[in-house]
Amino acid sequence: MTNAQANMELDIDSKIKEAEVYYSMGLLTESLGVYEQALSDIPEQDSTAREEIRGKISLLKKEIAEQDEIDARNLSATDISNFKKTLTSDASAPAILDSASAFKELGLYAEAISEYEKLFGMDYPPEKIIPEIGGCLLRIHSPSKVVEKVENILTEHKLDNKAVAQIKVSLGMEMEKRNHKDVALDLYKSAAEMNPKDIEIKTRLDSIVSSLSSGSKYEYLLNKGIVTTDQLQQALAQSRKRKKSVEFALLELFKIDKEELGKSLSLYYGCKFRNYDPEVPAPVELISSLKKPFLMHQLWVPMSWGKDGVEILIDDPRDLSRTDHIRALVKSKKINFSVSIKEDIEAFIKHFFDNKRGDETGPGEDTFEDFDL
Repeated sequence: MTNAQANMELDIDSKIKEAEVYYSMGLLTESLGVYEQALSDIPEQDSTAREEIRGKISLLKKEIAEQDEIDARNLSATDISNFKKTLTSDASAPAILDSASAFKELGLYAEAISEYEKLFGMDYPPEKIIPEIGGCLLRIHSPSKVVEKVENILTEHKLDNKAVAQIKVSLGMEMEKRNHKDVALDLYKSAAEMNPKDIEIKTRLDSIVSSLSSGSKYEYLLNKGIVTTDQLQQALAQSRKRKKSVEFALLELFKIDKEELGKSLSLYYGCKFRNYDPEVPAPVELISSLKKPFLMHQLWVPMSWGKDGVEILIDDPRDLSRTDHIRALVKSKKINFSVSIKEDIEAFIKHFFDNKRGDETGPGEDTFEDFDL
């Protein structure tokens, strides 16, 4: 066993003990969060340990749901109505915050959200309100549904970009605490686009990208239990035999969800994943001086260009030999790489060149003389 493996085992054991301590204190939600973190750290091949932790997580979720149900049942409709009147008689911001907090303690999250929403009509910072609403929503909805509802709130209240970016960072931090790192990453990316000069946002984005991209490009799929290492090995063998990509083999052999595959690649490479779409128009200005055989061989293709730069679709944005060559050929100050599977890139190239003539000539450096963007 290497030092790294030994340290990882110690870290996992430490998290399990921490979760047990939380549970013994009756802090079920905190215990659940730590168990979920431990599960994400346990190697895929250690199926016994993973199943044991999954069992504890399942029991905890059931216990939390039962406790919430008991708390709600213990209060009659009349009790709740009277309680609301008592709590909401004072319309000041501190009183509303106290009222929302009391509703949360009782497991009445919808009522707590209603209280927090009253603060929007007051001189109270929205960036402090929405994370609280997000915390309540997380108790009753999935992470993706929470983000959707928060987006609707942000749209409704028409906040400026800096405020929205800060709110998304706060919500992203809540998602990280609950080990929903893929959702947190999307929130940080969106925040960075809205406020690109904010150092804190960039630091958080870089940190989570680093933690998510430290392993295999299939790590997200492995951690989610969508594929196993055995299935990856089978897909690799089939991809070599059929001269297809491993991703294509995973989709065909094991019928994994392409959106999940795309998320795994996006998390690993830190860029957008593109699925093949025959409705995408050919970027004529970008491909007019390029040859189809060259692009098919190099496995990349220009997709679009605008004020944010040129988008290049490639199957491996970390392949420096190709990305450096692309940067030398594409005379643009900014190049944004997107990732896709080999077969979809080939499909885009064929689609773009369908109506072009004279594209079957061999590749050569003179092909790119006019590719000045």
